Amino acid sequence: MPSPAQSDQEGVSPSDPASIANSQTTPQGAGATATNAATNAATNAAATAASNAASQAGLPTTLSEHPTQAEAAAFDAVLKSCRALKEQYVDARISFYKGHTVLPRWMFRLAGVLTILLSVTLPALAAAIFPHKEIVLSATSIAIAALTGLSSFYRWDRTWSGNSSSQVALEQRVAKWELELTNAQYLQAPADRIMHLYQATNDLLTNASTIVSSESTGFFSGLQFPQQNTTARSNTPPGA
Repeated sequence: MPSPAQSDQEGVSPSDPASIANSQTTPQGAGATATNAATNAATNAAATAASNAASQAGLPTTLSEHPTQAEAAAFDAVLKSCRALKEQYVDARISFYKGHTVLPRWMFRLAGVLTILLSVTLPALAAAIFPHKEIVLSATSIAIAALTGLSSFYRWDRTWSGNSSSQVALEQRVAKWELELTNAQYLQAPADRIMHLYQATNDLLTNASTIVSSESTGFFSGLQFPQQNTTARSNTPPGA
């Protein structure tokens, strides 16, 4: 009767291929597992380091954060619509203020200079002796009164100041809007880019409406019909 040791030896034949393969690959499999674990650890460490470097540089850290072609097309469509609104409602007002600033500035300065010169010249003309003196004095007095009345009625100083201030304010709002557009392009989530763009455009239109409304209110509040000078009439005797 064979012993247990002999039975075990007989049950596992040295010529069995499976047994030979298992006996030969077991140590190698353990070494491969250790190698894979070390490789995975090194890969994870490298990925973590790259992610940290990308975060510090302000770049996307995952591939999913890059916008797809459809998301980029949607952002470009929204950007185009926002620019169209800006050109229609903001750029048009800036062009209006630019075109209506030069004439009031020159009229205000011209009327002011002529009024000063004629007012200074009037006493000298009154003291001088020359032909047609009364006609010259009357014409000079009428010119001074006309320039003063026109300046008070048209308020060229108010128009110049209001248009210039509104133009500068709108240009500053547009510059801030352009800055927000640049900031929106660096946001990671595509939905956040579109929302940031919408919010910036909404703020621009709201602020532009407030600026234009304030300027219009200030302009029309100062309009008044010229009042006739009743002082001279009150000093005139009845029947004169």
